[in-house]
Amino acid sequence: QSVDIDKIADQYFDKPLSVPFGRVDGNRAPIAGKGAHMLVDGVKAPILGVSLEHAVLDLSALPRPAVGREVVVLGRSGQSMITVADIAR
Repeated sequence: QSVDIDKIADQYFDKPLSVPFGRVDGNRAPIAGKGAHMLVDGVKAPILGVSLEHAVLDLSALPRPAVGREVVVLGRSGQSMITVADIAR
């Protein structure tokens, strides 16, 4: 199934973020709305979509998103954590 990530991000979200971690890198996140997320500065950022080379996250929950913030795919950020079990769901 093809997903136009840019169209989704621009149309529905105020603060999208493109992360260079796509399907070719092993990112098997489901289509948007299925609960998959990454951590940005300890805050869960829902995955809006995944292409071959990038994932797009929704940073609406972050008060001040900025360039250079840490994005965690697996592990701990602040008080939040993503485990292998979380990814397997």
